[in-house]
Amino acid sequence: MKLLKILGYIYTLDASKSIDDMGGNVGFCDLDKKLMRVANDVDKDVRNSTLLHEIIEAINYHLELNLEHHKIMALEVGLHQTLTDNGVDLGLLL
Repeated sequence: MKLLKILGYIYTLDASKSIDDMGGNVGFCDLDKKLMRVANDVDKDVRNSTLLHEIIEAINYHLELNLEHHKIMALEVGLHQTLTDNGVDLGLLL
């Protein structure tokens, strides 16, 4: 497990569980407990994109942006593509 700082909050990042262990979900964020989980048995791009999604979920929560889920998904895809195409290795966070 790793710690991830988001807007002054410290989240525990757990990438030790499979999709089956997580009830079929690739990612999960418990905003009250400051816990993020990303499945370990999916490919690198899916893991990285999922982590980005969960980070956006936390930012949305703490800044009270009230973004709808489809907008969070769009931000995830856009940021993932931009960062990946420009050599940023999001896997280092995992």
